[in-house]
Amino acid sequence: MYKNNLKLLFFLALLCLAAVAACAVKPAAIKDGFLFDVAGCRFYGSFTPPVKPGGSCFILLHGLGSNHNEWDGFRKALKAKGYGCLSYDARGHGKSSADKKGNPVNYRYFINEWRRMAADLGAAVKFLEKNNTGRADIIIAGASLGANIALNYCAGEPSITQLVLLSPGIEYAGIRTPEVISRYAGRLIISASPEDRYAYQSSKILEKAFKGNGFFIEGDGAFHGAGILTVEKIKELLDCIEGNGGK
Repeated sequence: MYKNNLKLLFFLALLCLAAVAACAVKPAAIKDGFLFDVAGCRFYGSFTPPVKPGGSCFILLHGLGSNHNEWDGFRKALKAKGYGCLSYDARGHGKSSADKKGNPVNYRYFINEWRRMAADLGAAVKFLEKNNTGRADIIIAGASLGANIALNYCAGEPSITQLVLLSPGIEYAGIRTPEVISRYAGRLIISASPEDRYAYQSSKILEKAFKGNGFFIEGDGAFHGAGILTVEKIKELLDCIEGNGGK
């Protein structure tokens, strides 16, 4: 009986160790590959998990007519700092241009499809959750149209506590920001360049309307969207984030 009990305890200990090991397995990185399906579109992009378990992970949304590769420089900087990063081609852009049956999806012909992009971002959040990153550890950054989409999503998602808007607009592709800015309750960082007049004026209006914990980073010249992120601006942005809970 005593030997049988020892064997049982040993077996249970092995099961516990196996469970711990399984939980500790680091998610696999994805380079320009398939990420997830949602609402009639297959999404492609790149994913790098955080270096440390429980580390922060960015979701990066590109601008109109672009693709996730516009974030290449920023992704490299994030990887060097140990952050995770998920960047995907938006609906109808880049490789995210077909549904499950291979039917084309092209943003040039969108009418109401722009409204689906906030839900697409929600699917990206769920992708990170399945890959061991909780919502409290997610930082969302959007550029141009991506900024408007990010704000509209986060206005209804209080668990996202840090949001970065690069060159947001009062309206891009029918996606507006003034009506939702007051509903976001987390840490907000806005950046725009003074010679990029529409985005700059829009950003100043949004900065004034936001009554929460916010910070404005002045861009250089006429740089727009992810182009704002020079080496110096990346440092300024990450210093701001790391002073407010990023890791």
